[in-house]
Amino acid sequence: MKIIITESQYNLLLETKSVNAAQTLINMAVDDYIESCDKMKAFQNIQLALCKGLKNGTVKLEVTSVEEIENERFEDKSYFVIHLILYVDKEWMLENSYYEKFETTLALKIEHFLGIFKYFCYIDEIKMINNLTNENFNLIEENDKEFIKTKKLLNSMIDDGFDIDDIKKMTGLSSDIIILCLKDKKIIETPGSCSEIHNLLYNYLWHTDFIEKKFFYDDGSIIYLDLDTMAGSVTFDYMNNEGNRLFGYATFLWDGGCEWPLDGEEFIQGEKKPALYNEFYGEIDYVTYYDEFKNIKTLEDIIKFFNQHYFELIKDPIEYLIEKYMMDQFDD
Repeated sequence: MKIIITESQYNLLLETKSVNAAQTLINMAVDDYIESCDKMKAFQNIQLALCKGLKNGTVKLEVTSVEEIENERFEDKSYFVIHLILYVDKEWMLENSYYEKFETTLALKIEHFLGIFKYFCYIDEIKMINNLTNENFNLIEENDKEFIKTKKLLNSMIDDGFDIDDIKKMTGLSSDIIILCLKDKKIIETPGSCSEIHNLLYNYLWHTDFIEKKFFYDDGSIIYLDLDTMAGSVTFDYMNNEGNRLFGYATFLWDGGCEWPLDGEEFIQGEKKPALYNEFYGEIDYVTYYDEFKNIKTLEDIIKFFNQHYFELIKDPIEYLIEKYMMDQFDD
């Protein structure tokens, strides 16, 4: 994954219509796409060809222009369209309906890097790779290499004994950029260490866009998370599809230990009934994923574990507490 070097470059990538900056974003997205190929369990022929070609350098994406579009629906009233040429190495790849999905994938990966949806990607032309000029090929490669150098630099600082706070002070980089740079680095001394993971999760990752803090369930239930910094606890605001709402605490690895306690603080049944402030407690069990947890070694491992399992595992225990509140209200 390619890395943004400085805060000013981050802002440039977020706002610019520069072809060079857009090419850097596309290179980042392509590199992440290549990584994701290793995790795919099933391929269409075109996906396999793209994965192999992008990895081997026989398929390339060239940015030709960047267009700014005004749109009132966007928070900052505008977005950018990156216009691309896709160079392929097989004639049958010149025409394929899959490229619409590939365009969307690129845009979503850029959104993940920047923490905001700002870019659409459109492949305007598909050409054979032998039509890519040496000048344009060198431009694509140059932007890519520049960012790789910074990733290596920050990773070497970790090897030399500096921590994230040291790197932040010495480089002036934001936490988002440093974490993006170190995501794949083995940074946890003891894999699966509850105290180390707790420190990285709540002191560094939580304050970035890498950690999901809201989730919409398929059944219509919604949950929002926040961090009570004074208490060092994760708060939740959960509403199920029947309008029952529960507020409380559910801190994964509470206080640096391996426990995941659940504490209901306030319950509201529908809009008209008064809130109940009785406290009911529970425990969230992540034993199903314990082997995965014990293999957490990197920031990326923490991000994936939290985003993939926190919301899945908390739902049933919260619903169980809601039942307790409703029974308690009935008994009264």
